[in-house]
Amino acid sequence: MDFSDISKLSYKVIKEQVDKLNIKELIKKEEINKIIEGLSSDTRKNVQSLGTKIKKEKKKYQDE
Repeated sequence: MDFSDISKLSYKVIKEQVDKLNIKELIKKEEINKIIEGLSSDTRKNVQSLGTKIKKEKKKYQDE
């Protein structure tokens, strides 16, 4: 899923896609930053919170 233009998608659809992400694999590919940026730049607070959630998971895996 391309997280760069998610403005037309519902929160439910976005959350389902985020739940499918393998954070550990995305960290290795550096793709995680694009996803976080796309989610965080959305105007909806609940979508922005998904970006924050991924940031926290990323930090957790990097600290291990």
